[in-house]
Amino acid sequence: MDRTMRKGSVTISMDYNSSIRSGRTAAKFFDLQWEPLTKRFDLTEAAVEWEKNRSVSQSEFGDCIYQGDQPALFYALVNWFGPGTHRTWVDSIAVKLNESFWTKWKAPDVTEKSVRLMKALATLGSPLYGRGYHQSEFESKQFRERVLKDGRVSRESISLTPREGVVDMFWGNYFGKAYVDLFGQQTLARVESLRNERVDDGFLLVFAPDPFHWNQQEVLAAEKNAKAELNHDAFLDLSRGFQPNLNIAPEPPLENG
Repeated sequence: MDRTMRKGSVTISMDYNSSIRSGRTAAKFFDLQWEPLTKRFDLTEAAVEWEKNRSVSQSEFGDCIYQGDQPALFYALVNWFGPGTHRTWVDSIAVKLNESFWTKWKAPDVTEKSVRLMKALATLGSPLYGRGYHQSEFESKQFRERVLKDGRVSRESISLTPREGVVDMFWGNYFGKAYVDLFGQQTLARVESLRNERVDDGFLLVFAPDPFHWNQQEVLAAEKNAKAELNHDAFLDLSRGFQPNLNIAPEPPLENG
């Protein structure tokens, strides 16, 4: 992946509570016009690559990267795991957009399309949890610092899957049916955010006008209030050393083809 994407990118991702290893799911995804990273787009071949088992052991997993360059550089990353691979792992789709989408085109339009993309990903499979963020927000919230015995400070990524809980609120958030059942529809509907929308069986919460203003004080305050409103011990809390363990069970596959 292009190194320029690592620091200057916006990611829209969705984790699923059932398998996305399906030609039908791939076809629905490719209706959005993706192109494979190493060869020109062909729907049939791309769907085959989507379902292909990349594991060299008895376990199964899929791992694909698709690339596009119009109107600017972006990548789509697809990961799935075979049944029983690991009790907390989830299938996921993540789309990384170069921030030049916002600098070269009308920013409000691009932000709106990013929100629509998250909604579209929520229609594939059985969505569990989704989020949208600028890379700077990810690095701020997805890592923790730990003081070593020799006094040095280690910066470590936080290992927490949405079956266990949620790391934090981000610019954009999607809570699927399992989280709606946990928090309650009325509670989610009461959360004060820039956008609070019911999308299929879940809720979409957006806290900032675009992915770049995630660290404004009013945005962070609204996110803090939202976590307190929802609670249910679902959110990581480093201040008291609390890591959630919701143990959300996977759903059976929605389709076989």
